[in-house]
Amino acid sequence: MLIGMNPFWNEVIWEKMFRQSFWAQGNGAIVMAAISAIDIAIWDIKAKVAEAPLYRLLGGKHRDKLRCYASQLQFGWGVDKFLLFKGQSVNSDFYAEAVQKAVAEGYDAIKTNGMRFDKNGNSLPYTASTGSISRDMMKTVEERIKVTQEAVGDGIDIIIENHAMTDASTAIQIGRLVRDYGIMFYVHIIQPDIGNCGGITEAKKICDAEICVSCGQEFLEENTQHTKIFLDKKDVPFQYTY
Repeated sequence: MLIGMNPFWNEVIWEKMFRQSFWAQGNGAIVMAAISAIDIAIWDIKAKVAEAPLYRLLGGKHRDKLRCYASQLQFGWGVDKFLLFKGQSVNSDFYAEAVQKAVAEGYDAIKTNGMRFDKNGNSLPYTASTGSISRDMMKTVEERIKVTQEAVGDGIDIIIENHAMTDASTAIQIGRLVRDYGIMFYVHIIQPDIGNCGGITEAKKICDAEICVSCGQEFLEENTQHTKIFLDKKDVPFQYTY
């Protein structure tokens, strides 16, 4: 399909892969991953031919440095062994200790997942992380985020990682639990690829339910009609961060 095409025609190549491969327009994960890989390779070719870094071809750079954060602190920080399906500790203070270690290394933002493990340190099954989660689990999540925030104070930004473990209902519950702790971002709220794992409809549920919290009651009271128009626009229903 693509052999012999000019790699500088990246838009033409992308459209051909998407529209003539049959399965791509259904946004299947495997097909889209293949298209992404080919597209990245094409841009790499273009940059090598131009003998220039890729950012120049993409329009330039705004910054010489980017802020970074310490990620996945639910697994600990500076631990000797990484355990994917078993928590290092069942104690909530473990979360505080992890964030303190990261901050000591110079990080001013961290990311953690309070729902990855249950209170016994076992990986939480999907049956316990969707629908209406138990009060006990909600209490555990809030406690972990609370000790994290208390350990670093207001000078460190906290990002809540959800790993797409929940459905819209549970994501809303967690969001309400942690909104008083100065959370910077709440990421991977539902399935990360909304194109093939739930779509705009699922993402819009969260936006619709929490729009009062995001915009403020006063704004809604004064701009009821404008808010309705915003929610009705399928193309810009929410801001998704990952």
